[in-house]
Amino acid sequence: EVSLIDSYGRPIGSIVPPPAGEVKGSFIVSNALPARCYTVEARLFAADGALASRRRAELRVRPEASRYAWDDFELGTWANAANREYLWPDLAAIYRKIGISTIIANPERMQKEFTMRHNIHPTLLADAGLHRSREPDEYLKTGDKMKLVRPTCLSSPEFFAKREKSLKNIVATLPRHAMRFVWFGDEQSITGYGGNAVDFCFSEHCLKELRAFLRGRYGTLERLNAEWETSFPSWEAVVPFTRQEVWAANGKHVAGWADHLEFMDSRLTNSIAFSVRAIHAADPAVRFALSGTQAPSAYGGTDWWKQLHVMDAALSYGVGGQWDIHRSFCPGGGFMPWNWGYSRRGATAVADVWKTAFVGARGLMGFQSSSQINNDWTFSRGLRDTLPHVRRLATGTGMHFVNNLSARRDVAILYSQASLRAAFIENRREEHDKLEEKVRQLLVNLGYAYDYISYEQLADGIAAKRGYKALILADALAMSDGEVAGTLAFAEAGGTVIAEGMPATRHANCRPRDDRPLAKLFGGSRHALFPKIDIRYLKAAEFPGKPENAAVMSEERSRYETALVRAGAATVHLGIVDADTSKPVLNACLYARTDGAGNPAWGVLAPNMEKARDVRFVFPRTAWTYDLVSGRAYGRVRELRLPLGKGTPYAFAQYRDEVGLAGLSASGATVEVAFTAPVDGAVRLTVHRPDGPEAECYAKNLLVKGGRAVHTVPFALSDPKGEWKVKATSS
Repeated sequence: EVSLIDSYGRPIGSIVPPPAGEVKGSFIVSNALPARCYTVEARLFAADGALASRRRAELRVRPEASRYAWDDFELGTWANAANREYLWPDLAAIYRKIGISTIIANPERMQKEFTMRHNIHPTLLADAGLHRSREPDEYLKTGDKMKLVRPTCLSSPEFFAKREKSLKNIVATLPRHAMRFVWFGDEQSITGYGGNAVDFCFSEHCLKELRAFLRGRYGTLERLNAEWETSFPSWEAVVPFTRQEVWAANGKHVAGWADHLEFMDSRLTNSIAFSVRAIHAADPAVRFALSGTQAPSAYGGTDWWKQLHVMDAALSYGVGGQWDIHRSFCPGGGFMPWNWGYSRRGATAVADVWKTAFVGARGLMGFQSSSQINNDWTFSRGLRDTLPHVRRLATGTGMHFVNNLSARRDVAILYSQASLRAAFIENRREEHDKLEEKVRQLLVNLGYAYDYISYEQLADGIAAKRGYKALILADALAMSDGEVAGTLAFAEAGGTVIAEGMPATRHANCRPRDDRPLAKLFGGSRHALFPKIDIRYLKAAEFPGKPENAAVMSEERSRYETALVRAGAATVHLGIVDADTSKPVLNACLYARTDGAGNPAWGVLAPNMEKARDVRFVFPRTAWTYDLVSGRAYGRVRELRLPLGKGTPYAFAQYRDEVGLAGLSASGATVEVAFTAPVDGAVRLTVHRPDGPEAECYAKNLLVKGGRAVHTVPFALSDPKGEWKVKATSS
């Protein structure tokens, strides 16, 4: 007898061929679950029926694409240890209890075998081969910039030869696995963590490629010399400048430094693109990601506009506005922020979990498995604190956020890699980064959703084409002529420009401009220029109860909100005021969304409010109101009085009609779910065997559209006969 058993333990096929020395046969798999691993078991019986011999073999398969579509909010973790194989079933059971469906792992068997045997989305580490680098000792001793050669040069033929050899091994086994994504390593950077300032790379290979890049940009040597303020006699003599040289020359030759950094940004992107092309040739459907992503900076190669042209997923850090940058540049990308674990606990950990859903991520990564699961396999304090919340997201509520809720984004913020370089060379890196952070926090405090647009998108006219109402230029001091033209065209089309710090005082190569091409915009009342950069808001928001801090916050909110209202930027307003004084709560974070029918929803966080206090939530209308965090229904209200603090997130949703489960009907294996109103949502279906226990393999998050959803339970022929029960819980 030959049986086929799926990775859920279901016998789904059996044949009894005539006894022979060699047996051939086939199985047709019906009602398949999304399994990547099957077991073929052959048993040989003696004439009296006694088992004489048994053999087992694993088959790896690729499920249909629809069976592993990324259409839900997924929890993931980093499995950093190779657990003994006999413990794998128990570890997988713990992951299921938490709701973890995706892991990354260093041990190869964990990422390839454990995942596929136990129905966890596998990922594959294909290290980018960058290796961290610091300033060479020879350069530090001599000051000779020609010693600034990166140990792993990203332009050398040797580097790409090694990558090609490594990639061949990966490609050989990739197609049958259906990876959730391939990731190219953790905290990747050309120069080191956080964009460490090192003026790489002066190797012969990089200089050759740099000169080709410069020919394409400037065309003639004469033009390059004019821009760089140099007198190179030939292209072969062209050598870029270091930051120390620019500072020593009081800013002279700055273009020769900035162009080199821009070129090095492309080296990182180019090296990753090389790996992407090789793997895509074997599996065109796989996604590509970096883990521990680095904030945008002058150094390090982290130009996210370039990188997200070759990658479509990221396990992101939150610094530098990355979550919004990644979402903006790759809509629908597989973004799972590292915002869970790290021994975080209590209110902070709970708020971090919900923020991930509110910002539009498709999942949440926990660092690392050992900080969530103790050595005795009990749960850590941090996991116990967050478990009800991650489970809620993993069992339907997250699916609702991913698929049904969207934001009206009338505001665009310019992503300017050139301005990052300009601020660095002016010794204002921290001020620039904090201004960007202030603008993001202000918009969230005011309840405005926004996108980032890149320097290339602005030059191509995207700001006007997408219909943004306001364009924010936050210390956008280095802009190309194309960006300047795109800004003027946006204003001409009726958009409003809001600038903090005079924009476009430098060219994109950081060379100072002789004029101020955007100054003419700010002569009237439609556009807003705040010439002096002011970052006091960030400190004030930490302690808004102090009168002087409240004054700073109120002033900043007023001038930005006035400009946004004048621009016609819209948001679905939710008022939050102190329950006793009726004064506005200035530092609450609002994430306004609507569903497909226009019903409003708001995520609410108070990350700086250590002690909860009663507030009044004032909604824009009287309607049936629900909290998706707790699952609580408040009835038909216009206002609510509730405690608000760091550990009390809310996700309010309002509907014209009362919403609930109207019914659950079954016909054979087909189940139909109906809401009491024609709205979008999600439900969690659990299926229970005739003798009572839940059949975990049939649990399903089901997307509801227009108040209805249908699902067919994929029963196996080996499932017991009798009356099965299906339960539904709405999000």
